[in-house]
Amino acid sequence: MSSRLGRFLAATLLAASLSVPALALAQSNPAPPDTTRPVMFLRETLVTGSRYPRAYFESPQALSFLSRAQLRDVVATTNGDVLGLLPGVDMSKDSPWEQRPVLRGLSGQRVLVLVDGSPMNSARGNGPHPSLVDPAQVERIEVVRGPSSVAYGSDALGGAINIITREASFLDATQSFRGSATLSGSTADRQRGGYLELMPRLGRFSAFVSSGARKADDFESPDGEVPNSGFRDYNALANLRYDLTGQTALKAGYQLYRGNDIGIPGLSFAMPGARQDFQFAFYDRDYAHLDLERRHQGSWIAGTLARVYFQREHRDFYSDQGLDSAMFSAFGIPPRGGATRVSTLQDRYFDLDTWGAQAQLTSARLGAARFTAGLDAARDQTDGDNVRFRTYYDAGGTPVPGPGGSNATAVRTTASLPDGKFDNLGAFAQGEWFLAPRWTVSAGGRYTHYRYRTEAGLSQPAAGPSPASYFTPQSVDDDALSGSAGITWNA
Repeated sequence: MSSRLGRFLAATLLAASLSVPALALAQSNPAPPDTTRPVMFLRETLVTGSRYPRAYFESPQALSFLSRAQLRDVVATTNGDVLGLLPGVDMSKDSPWEQRPVLRGLSGQRVLVLVDGSPMNSARGNGPHPSLVDPAQVERIEVVRGPSSVAYGSDALGGAINIITREASFLDATQSFRGSATLSGSTADRQRGGYLELMPRLGRFSAFVSSGARKADDFESPDGEVPNSGFRDYNALANLRYDLTGQTALKAGYQLYRGNDIGIPGLSFAMPGARQDFQFAFYDRDYAHLDLERRHQGSWIAGTLARVYFQREHRDFYSDQGLDSAMFSAFGIPPRGGATRVSTLQDRYFDLDTWGAQAQLTSARLGAARFTAGLDAARDQTDGDNVRFRTYYDAGGTPVPGPGGSNATAVRTTASLPDGKFDNLGAFAQGEWFLAPRWTVSAGGRYTHYRYRTEAGLSQPAAGPSPASYFTPQSVDDDALSGSAGITWNA
């Protein structure tokens, strides 16, 4: 034992003596930083929590962010693949594409998803789809965990997620043209895709233009292939900027998404005598905005913003159901003489148009205080129908005619949701007071007026003795007031 200990001590002293020159060399020639590890910079500037640039450590809210480098390193198929890696963030998943964020246990319309500061949420009521923005178009994603209703309204009760797309470059004296092309593929879902981006700049005009397409087959899991999990889509983005002066910029943007055959295995089922598959036959989104931004110098106003935007979503939530006659009663299907099975195909169409406007003023730091205030206005207009095709078959697979020799396939059209207009108008103000070098107090308030008008619509036609069911018209006028207060100590 003693001889082993002696040899160990001797080896340790020899290693220490040999390391002195190496240590001196390392001090004079420091090693490059390890860029493979994620790093959180406390002085990182975020805009989502307060709607104006603020240092990370000045915010009383719990914030996280993802950079473009992190998105690229993860090789995300959808933005939901990366959001679930952040603390306090989970994803409700019905498929690799169908993912909705959950912040601290709240989801759906209680979590606001923004694209470049404009709401993606709407009156559709089941929560936003971050998958409608391609990860290759994203510059960064900022996440606010916890109530953010003062800044953004009632949809941000659980928090806010701001997907910030890649911008055109700032005013530069030089003229340039840059771009890149990417081909991608993966084995788990046999995905292949391509992406092209161009960044021209000519005098006061600059742009970021991109487009891409992908196709993914059914996903391979450790338990085998997941049926009905593939999808295909394509997208395009154009962010344009024209610098009117060194302090004033006119910005315009357009984003397009087109998805097809998006499988949703989490909602599909199969059992003896019954099966059903769900998918989005198509999911289209268009988003356009026009901004006027001005940075003020030598004034108590630091910046102003005026924006108008438009968003359109059009989708078909499709299902294919097959039942044997023994399962008719369990699923509420009326029997038909000679029929041994029934097939029901249903398209649930949804149309949404959103018009909105935002205006905001942010002050410079006025002594020991700073504030921002603004107005938000939006109108959602909804329309949607269910179209059902039901066909009965006999044991030989021949369609069975309906009563009186009518067509074997019965077509029924009903309203999938009320047609209507959903308006809201909000005014907000937030401020910060720097009490001491390490102490910051924040407070704010928002007033919102809601105005909803819906129309009557056939929800369920009469079947046998049952009367038809209609959506009744609704008229809602309501007001809401919210406030917030916070204190931050910078360690």
